[in-house]
Amino acid sequence: MFPSIKRKISSAVINTLVTLVFLLVCYLANKVTVLHQQYQKADRLNGYLGDLEDVITETHRLQAGVEVLGKQFKVVQNAIEGSLQINLDHDNVDHGVG
Repeated sequence: MFPSIKRKISSAVINTLVTLVFLLVCYLANKVTVLHQQYQKADRLNGYLGDLEDVITETHRLQAGVEVLGKQFKVVQNAIEGSLQINLDHDNVDHGVG
């Protein structure tokens, strides 16, 4: 009678351990899935950050070009304004006819 009880107890302990191990494996598999999804999101965000960095670099380059063009435009604008203010003296000179 005693060996029968011992066998039932060890069978119950083994079944309990198998169940606990199965539950632990399911729990860990769930955690691994969540971590993998987070890794994929982080990888995508890292890619977006790289693209954003490229856009910012290009923006700075274009901004520098705009500043140079602005300075050149001011020079041309000042030259044109100066040439328009030239007093054409030969239109106002008396030609001595008379």
